[in-house]
Amino acid sequence: ITNNEISQVLGRLWNSETREVRA
Repeated sequence: ITNNEISQVLGRLWNSETREVRA
């Protein structure tokens, strides 16, 4: 797994969590 992949996964999870919190 590359740093790029990790960043993408973390970004997706963070975005989903942020959306839930904002909603």
